Amino acid sequence: MEIDGRLMGDWWKIDGKSFNPFNLTQSIQSKNKKIYKKCIMENSQWLLYKMEIREKIRSFSLLVIKLSEKLDKNTATRVINYQLTKSGTSIYANYRAALRARSKAEFFSKLSICVEEADETEMWLELLITSKIVEGEELKTIHKESLEILKILASMRKKIK
Repeated sequence: MEIDGRLMGDWWKIDGKSFNPFNLTQSIQSKNKKIYKKCIMENSQWLLYKMEIREKIRSFSLLVIKLSEKLDKNTATRVINYQLTKSGTSIYANYRAALRARSKAEFFSKLSICVEEADETEMWLELLITSKIVEGEELKTIHKESLEILKILASMRKKIK
């Protein structure tokens, strides 16, 4: 019996068949007890990782909201501020939705939206930096955090394909 080490949301692949280890019937659990225990252990580590990432994204969204309060109210800045706030907070909303996915395909779809929103957020932050509308280390720190989140989410998406 082969266990595919890649996680698919909360779904696993054993001998080419997808299953959710929390939804196994008792008879399957008793036949594959060793594999079941390994899946539960690895699945719980995966769940902890996903919760850690959720907290990181939530904190990032709060940083974006705080930044948006500090931006000037001229026309260009208002447009960037609106778009940045929408995309920066949307990452968190869509990641939470991904965590509630009912299937691997739904998890992948929601995670893909998160990647797109993270990329857009990074783009708006880059525009703020290069246009010098806002200057300072705080903005650079938020931009660096956005790149890190983008890399994490893109990597997570690749692993579940």
